[in-house]
Amino acid sequence: MRSLRPVRLLFAASCLGVFAKADEQPVAQIVAQTERTFSARCAEIGIRDSFLEYFTEDAIRFGPEPRLARPDLQQEASSNKVRLTWQPKIVRVASTGQLAVSTGPYLLQNGTNKSSGYYLSIWKRQDDGAWKVAADIGVSAPTATPRADDFQSYPDPPDQGAAADLLAFEREQFSPDLDLDHIYRSIASPETVFERDSQPPQTGQPDYAVFLYGQRTKRTKLSQAGGSTSGNVGFTYGTQSDETSNVGYLRVWVLRNSRWSLMFDVVSR
Repeated sequence: MRSLRPVRLLFAASCLGVFAKADEQPVAQIVAQTERTFSARCAEIGIRDSFLEYFTEDAIRFGPEPRLARPDLQQEASSNKVRLTWQPKIVRVASTGQLAVSTGPYLLQNGTNKSSGYYLSIWKRQDDGAWKVAADIGVSAPTATPRADDFQSYPDPPDQGAAADLLAFEREQFSPDLDLDHIYRSIASPETVFERDSQPPQTGQPDYAVFLYGQRTKRTKLSQAGGSTSGNVGFTYGTQSDETSNVGYLRVWVLRNSRWSLMFDVVSR
């Protein structure tokens, strides 16, 4: 009987491990719930105070160029007269479980005035396990047909060699000598989402084909401001300009087959 005890203990421990793992909430669901809690908190205490609560110390916002969010927020008055709410519809989490991106519709209400659009937030897991926003951007746009929630954690990629430096890769792709249609078609994938002012999200090749056709004569000059990677997901941000405009951009990338491909592309005017 004594000889069976270690076996029983190992069996019990393995069962507990299985049950504990089964009870664990997927990381993508945790990020989505944190996003919902953030939105509820914003409706409760206002934009300034909730953003200061959920943004990292070095978080980036756009207006339209990227800049540190906290100095701007700290100069604003604390108020909840303007009501901002939002809902995550797409969440992607890096293979490391340390970096995530979420996007979905938002609604801004100021008295009887209402405006809508779409946001995109980069989330980073902190040392204490909490998730906070590292970068946040939004576009004003009509609300599209509601879509089902799509929350996913990317698995560890197969051994595919060292990843190319993401900022260097982005610079190589966005040559000012090439039109944006050519550039985007070389880095887009069936899951790429484009978000632009006054347009619903362009999701997947059938949707964004028309959008890309409209980019065939446009060229842009890139001015990178920063970015970060974690496992098989990364983001870049900065400004891009042409003869008539200077806009901020935030891009999210996923690494597949040793090459970065575009996951989200948002431009803020």
